Amino acid sequence: MHGPAWTQRLRETVVVLQSFGSLPEAAPNGMTAIAQAIDFHDVDVFSTLVDVEPILVSLPLVNPRNTKVYNLPIHFAAQMAARRDVPGAARILEIIHTRNKCLAPQNKPPMDSMNRTPLHMAVTGPSSHATKWLLQTSPGLLNIEDDFGRTALHCCASGTNAKVLLAHGANIDHTDKAGMTALHMACFNGNIEIVQTLLSHTEKPNLQLK
Repeated sequence: MHGPAWTQRLRETVVVLQSFGSLPEAAPNGMTAIAQAIDFHDVDVFSTLVDVEPILVSLPLVNPRNTKVYNLPIHFAAQMAARRDVPGAARILEIIHTRNKCLAPQNKPPMDSMNRTPLHMAVTGPSSHATKWLLQTSPGLLNIEDDFGRTALHCCASGTNAKVLLAHGANIDHTDKAGMTALHMACFNGNIEIVQTLLSHTEKPNLQLK
């Protein structure tokens, strides 16, 4: 369905919208054009939006009910990619990094309002495509703590992602500010798959709350 003519018309439409200054604007629910393109995994629309308005890849996505709560497009892209177990799931992440080099070693890792990295979000679903891409691109994200002292391993929703993190050297015994390890979190959440995965990767599991 998409072709050169369609792509050109899409670009013309986005340029018109840009002339009204409406590209960064959010709907009442907080959804922006770039957030919707990420949500729908519409790579063509996303690419056109950031071609026309490059700053969009770096603008925070703010919660309209609490403006102190926000994430960045790369966090949202990682979160959505975690739910798409298909080839190309990390494509929008790649485009964002190509544009703003936010994951380059010389730059501070991108953080949301809770100091979570994109890796914290990439492990929240069943797909590991985004997790693998992020660790390949920016391995330093592996053991970064958020405001609660949690690493990406604490946030895992699937054994698949837990295995990827552990294979890259995630600290299985790291405790958050409440003294909980990833194993404690998995038990608390009733996630049997992750409990089994973590137990299979350690001879002496840390079961003590600190």
